[in-house]
Parts: sequence; structure tokens; C-alpha cells
Amino acid sequence: MLKFKIIKEIEECEKLWKLLSTNKTLWDIWEVNYCFYNPKLYDLHFIVGYDDDKLVGLLPLWLDKKEDVHGFFGGEFPEKRIFFVKNKDLIHEFFEQLPEYIHLMYIDSSEAKHLEEYDLAKCDIRYFFDLRKFDFDFENLLKTFKKKHRKNFRYDLKQLAKLNYEVRFGEKKFFDKLVEFNKKRFGSESDFEDKEFLIGMEKFIDYLDKENMLHVISIIVDDKVEGVEIGADYNGVYYVFNAGSNREIKNLGKLLIVEHIKNAMKLKVPVIDFLSGDSGWKKLWNCEEEVLYEL
Repeated sequence: MLKFKIIKEIEECEKLWKLLSTNKTLWDIWEVNYCFYNPKLYDLHFIVGYDDDKLVGLLPLWLDKKEDVHGFFGGEFPEKRIFFVKNKDLIHEFFEQLPEYIHLMYIDSSEAKHLEEYDLAKCDIRYFFDLRKFDFDFENLLKTFKKKHRKNFRYDLKQLAKLNYEVRFGEKKFFDKLVEFNKKRFGSESDFEDKEFLIGMEKFIDYLDKENMLHVISIIVDDKVEGVEIGADYNGVYYVFNAGSNREIKNLGKLLIVEHIKNAMKLKVPVIDFLSGDSGWKKLWNCEEEVLYEL
């Protein structure tokens, strides 16, 4: 018979997470999610299940004190969320233990099929390329574009080349420029206007750097940093995160994406993940799609 406990102590939560997580994706790693945890803002609410004292599953949640709603531990930046329940037939019993007010975002499609009777909704779409399909050759990827799009794409890159720009790798210190450009472009809508998110991202980048996962690509024009984008690779996936660039230089954002794709291809990472949200280019570039869900 299943029995459940609610765990609120951070040390015990970490222990349970690490016992049950497969660490398949970047988002399954404890340290990644912990980067976005602030005990002043969130109360831990880890639902743990035991069967005859044997640990069988975990729903790792926190309570957002400001919104008075429970969500996934780690917040809304991590994606492809899974439930650490070994036997998926038991997931319904875990869901019966959920608090009254919840908002679980970016649930992985592999989990959604076990939750058909719940009121799941489409949260967003994750965009990615399986680079093996292009034999890790960027020219093969371009061949999937329509003829006019491909012609315009090459023209845009040739125009940028006239700037005699330099591509730099690994300059973590340029993250401040990324934030500056991002705020200038999006104003009050920039994620980085949220002080807690900015602190979380700084911790996240430090962790990626320490674990040798971090990829920072910067575009330098006339000795000035004009564009920065951060990524990471883990377990066969190259993730592309936030970017910022000088909007007065047309197509710099496009160039940053191209350089990350080429870097992933050079490293022979099978999949490049551009996360959720179309951003105005992902469908146009014929990215593959995966629906993510919310409850």
C-alpha cells in the first residue's frame, strides 16, 4: 500500500531527488534547478511515495509565496519536466496528493500520455534539430530551406561578413553585455528585469562553466562586443539559451544561432535544442517540434 510524505527540508529534498532522477536531460539535474531556488520566495513541497517503506516516486514542487500557487521546483526556466515516479501506473495516486492550487508547466510529452484523464493543456512548443539528419553539415541544413529563403539567408550572412567581425568562444564575462542588449530590446518585458531570475541565471551559468558544459559565443565588431548568446551541451543535447545583440546591426541574432549550430555540429552533438517559443524564426527554419504541456 502506498504511503505519502511531504518533505520540506532542503537537504532531504536534495537526497531524494538524486536518488530518483535519471539525470537524462539538463533539466533533471538537481544543481540546475537549485540555481533558481530562493528560500525567501519559495517553500519546498516534495511529495514522496513509499510502498512498504520502499521509495517509489517523487513529485518535486515548491510553493510560490507571492502567487500562493505550487509549481515545479526550479521554476519556469527548466523544460521537459518529468515526474520521478518509477512505475508510471502509480502516477495517478501521486497526483491525488497534489495541493489545491498548482501550475505545472513544460511537462514532457512522454509524461502527458500517462495523464490523459487530467486537464492537461498545450503549454508551448519545443524546437530542435536532430543534426545527424544533416550529417553534421550546415550546408545540408540549408538545403531544407525554400529556395528564396536560402538565397536571402546567404545574402544576409554575406552582408554581415563585410563587417569583418570576429567570433569568440568561452567569454563568460560578456554575459553582462547580453543582459544589457536584452533589456534594451525588450524593456520592461525582458526576463532580466526580474532580479531573482537574473541571479538564478548567473548561478546557472557558473554551474555550467564549472562542469565544462558552457558555450558562450560572442560577436566582436571593431573591438566591441555586439552580440552574445549562451548555450550548453549535456548528454547528447546542445541547448541554446538567452541572447542579446546590437539591434542596429541587422541579422546579428541570426549569425549567433548559425554559430551555435556550427559549434554543435563540430562537436558532433546529436541534437540542438532551441527551447520553447518560436521567437519568429524557428518555424521558418523548419525546426522539429515537440509539444510541452501544463496542468
